[in-house]
Amino acid sequence: MTSWGRERSQKLKGRFYSDGEHPYRIFESIVLKHAAPGMVVIDVGCGTESRVLERVIKRSGCFGIGIDWDVGNRHGREAALVRGDLHRLPVRSNSVDLVISRSVLEHLETPRLFFRELARILKPEGKFIFLTPSRWDYASVLARLIPNRFHGEVVRRTEGRDEEDLRQRERTSGGGGKGIRGRG
Repeated sequence: MTSWGRERSQKLKGRFYSDGEHPYRIFESIVLKHAAPGMVVIDVGCGTESRVLERVIKRSGCFGIGIDWDVGNRHGREAALVRGDLHRLPVRSNSVDLVISRSVLEHLETPRLFFRELARILKPEGKFIFLTPSRWDYASVLARLIPNRFHGEVVRRTEGRDEEDLRQRERTSGGGGKGIRGRG
């Protein structure tokens, strides 16, 4: 991430949220309350680095797996990153204690298939913790106001992802924000 992007991103967060109030921090604190040593925790739609899962593993001692269509060859330091389809999760039935997902559900093209997969992989007492953006979240408002052709540059500057990563994500998610498709 560029220093300009990091600075602007932190300013926006600071302007709209006090310490601990940002939805991402609240999400992580809830996940940490439910994660424990020896548990299997899966981050569906983790992206290329699975930053949330990495922090959860370090703080809770759980075993973590990040699943995304475009994890590529990058490997997390703590999490096992697996390339997979969110509609056909490469996980045994009834084997997962906790599934987490941040800012993914709003991109799903066929949510019913995704939720069917969650029901299949979760243990009977398993939990699913997720976060989706509000329509009025500043990032959502900005995304609607900024022409799509500039989204790549904005994300690159604020999140540090390169243009190829963004193009790959668009190709594997159905393109144009239409949703994450199943792969056959």
